[in-house]
Amino acid sequence: MAIVGQQLTAPEIGWKRYDDTDSNISYSDTWSYSEDGLYYNGHRYTTTKKDDQVKFNFIGTKLRFIGAYNYHDSNNVEIVIDKETHNISVYGPTIICGALVFEIENLSLGEHSVAITNLEDGKYCTFIAIDIDENGELKPYSPQGTVTPPTPTTGNILLKITMNDSSEREYKVTQTEVDKFIQWINGTGRAGDNCYKFDDVIDASKEYLIFEKIISFKVFEL
Repeated sequence: MAIVGQQLTAPEIGWKRYDDTDSNISYSDTWSYSEDGLYYNGHRYTTTKKDDQVKFNFIGTKLRFIGAYNYHDSNNVEIVIDKETHNISVYGPTIICGALVFEIENLSLGEHSVAITNLEDGKYCTFIAIDIDENGELKPYSPQGTVTPPTPTTGNILLKITMNDSSEREYKVTQTEVDKFIQWINGTGRAGDNCYKFDDVIDASKEYLIFEKIISFKVFEL
């Protein structure tokens, strides 16, 4: 598993990557686009101006910022997720292109606003890509306070789970239950609990699924 400070040329299992040219990502006017084969998909955005920002929203529970380290890069980059501020440095004596420069997990499942700001004038900040949950979604920027997390569906959802013996389990559940199950699968809701409990709607019994025996699952609206 990659850690902050290492090069990360592709998303790891459980993550999905969006590159710097995605239409949901917005930049301040002085960010500069350039093509360079050393970077993901062969291009990047950079700025040397203080207070320049890149903004976007995403639905999910985790985020990785893919950038670069260099000796002329900024010692002070601010990342605001909703109303929580994180400060990082992308200065480094060794050049690392496509580096994992920031990571956060265990966010609440919902839509989050993100603003990344260079706070050191004359020093570079490079934006290459972001990684989020593999079942997440990137959206245009909307400031915290106007973003509403997804409303749980009151109707029924069919959750179909395939086990490692090729058998299938089917559960008629709410969207809230689906969200809880996805968090458990991703590890954020597991907290050491290796089993997930479902209420069987047929005979009112309780069934416990073991994490290691699950291969895949599908969600269908009824």
